Amino acid sequence: MTTTTASSADIFAAVALHLDVLDRFITVVQGRLAVADDPFVRDSLADLLMDLNDQHDAYLVAESQVVAA
Repeated sequence: MTTTTASSADIFAAVALHLDVLDRFITVVQGRLAVADDPFVRDSLADLLMDLNDQHDAYLVAESQVVAA
């Protein structure tokens, strides 16, 4: 792994990309949850969705800190 110094523009771009990937994954999980019949699968997907939403919220905070910097 190489170490580089990232500019705030680089960090903002990375955060935006991560948010986009999370949004897409959240949409997939929501779709699967909507059609899941098995209670275990539903619980598992609900837990995953909660974790993904937490990650999404953390990236939003990071994004606001980059913008404020």
